[in-house]
This record gives sequence, structure tokens and C-alpha cells, in this order.
Amino acid sequence: MLFLRKYTFDFKKKVVSDYLNNEGGYKYLAHKYQINRTLVRHWVRIYNYHGWEGLVGGGKSYTTKFKLDVIEYMETNGLSIQETAKKFNIGSNRTLSKWIEQYEEGGASSLESQKRGRKISMNSKLNIPKKLKDESLEEEVIRLRAENAYLKKLETLIQEQDLSKKKSRLKQSFSSKKNLN
Repeated sequence: MLFLRKYTFDFKKKVVSDYLNNEGGYKYLAHKYQINRTLVRHWVRIYNYHGWEGLVGGGKSYTTKFKLDVIEYMETNGLSIQETAKKFNIGSNRTLSKWIEQYEEGGASSLESQKRGRKISMNSKLNIPKKLKDESLEEEVIRLRAENAYLKKLETLIQEQDLSKKKSRLKQSFSSKKNLN
């Protein structure tokens, strides 16, 4: 059986429709569609409570106000996490549990949506080494100027060396021609 697949709305609708049309029970449909029996039961319950709209899932994002309202409703009415998630069509009990944990630890501000994924800073895009990230811009400018001056001086020395080698070769060549004469 497959567990970690995402299912389309059309697939969920087909499974629930088969159940509603008495084409089989949870176990039979789970075997027929190669899914977990509890998933079939879950989809049927969601349909019974929220209709077809309840089966449209995934990728939902909830506002901070919605999260606070759900937690407040749960506390006011003495509902369990499962009952509250079902009432508000929250796809996972774990989602609601996480909201409660966040609220208890950091208050309402901790429920604000946070962007997912890896944070990318301008420095990492440019592939700048870590030691440079720690420098202030002013220090970096000073360092780059010094590095620039060093490279210019090195280039001048290399050119002077090349020139003196050429001169010495010319002298040797001139003196060997002079000795031949």
C-alpha cells in the first residue's frame, strides 16, 4: 500500500463516490485503489462534514487571525484537536497541534506565516567566503584597495624583471657578436 502520495481531488472524489454508491466498504475500496483503509474512511468523513469542497486539499495557507479564531473556538467550546480540525476542515490534526504549541510558546505573533525554504542572502548568491560576510563594507573596501595596490606593484616588479632579463640577453648577444668580429 502507498502512504506518502499526494492524491488529486478527482481521485478522492472517485473513491468517495464509490463508497456512497455502495460499491464497497473501506477495506474493499482501499484494496481496489491501493491506498490505506483509514484514508478512505477519512475522506468519507470529510465529505460528510464539508461536502466535495472538503476534499480539495493541500497547499492551504491560513491567516494568523484564522489560526487564533480556531484556537479560541476550540478552548471556548471544549473541543478536542480532532473535532476542531474536522469542524474547520484543517487537513491534519498535527497542523492544529503545532499552532497550539506555537501560541503557548510565543503568543499570537508566533502564529504568523513564515516563508518556507532556504534563506538566500545576496552574499551567498555571489559566493562570497564566510570570512568576508563578517567584515563591514568599509573594511572590505580597505582590504580590496590594499590587494589592488599589491597586485599592481607585483605586476610592475614582474615587468621590470622581464625587462632586465631582456637587457641582459641583448648585452650577451651583442657581446658575443662583438667577440666574433
